[in-house]
Amino acid sequence: MISILVPTRERSVMFYESIKSLGDNVEILAYVDIDDPQLSGYLSVVQDNLTFVIGKRFTYHKLHEYYNKLARLASGDWLMLWNDDAEMITPNWTEFLHAPISPEVINFDKNEQNNLFPVISRQMYQAMGHFSLSPHNDSWVQDIANILSIHTYIDGVNIQHHRDIIDDSTKRETQAAYEVTSPLHYSDELQRLMQTDIEKIKENL
Repeated sequence: MISILVPTRERSVMFYESIKSLGDNVEILAYVDIDDPQLSGYLSVVQDNLTFVIGKRFTYHKLHEYYNKLARLASGDWLMLWNDDAEMITPNWTEFLHAPISPEVINFDKNEQNNLFPVISRQMYQAMGHFSLSPHNDSWVQDIANILSIHTYIDGVNIQHHRDIIDDSTKRETQAAYEVTSPLHYSDELQRLMQTDIEKIKENL
């Protein structure tokens, strides 16, 4: 079982198309802000494998809080970061996954330095106690995986990220937040926290 973690805001139609591309053999956990003007549109989407978490807005400066909230509710052997503007192109893609036996990060991107949709094993999540401590969630996971050499690249799974063709307030807000939070990801404080996560994972390798 793989759990898909996807925060979403003001993109209820796009969100539905995105999760539909993932197929039925996944658990989907979606976080929607309680003040989202499209909340009713989200809640009109009913799927057996879809659970909505409705809660306070953390904003994009604390994007990791969304993923951490969802990760605590996930039951899968794998936990995957997902975006509401992404599309899974490969059918039956979950068949490419193996059963995890240790802390591990799956990368479906051919550029192993650019894992936009990292998948972490339950063992890695349990060792750290969270998904990420940085609003740059993909970079947090990627950096740790690269340092510990626990990245596994799986060929044959293709994901289309539609962010380049989208022009909406959500995208503009995200970009503005990332300009501010990028230096934070490499701050001394977060690097110390990352080192703590690394030590925790080492104990489980």
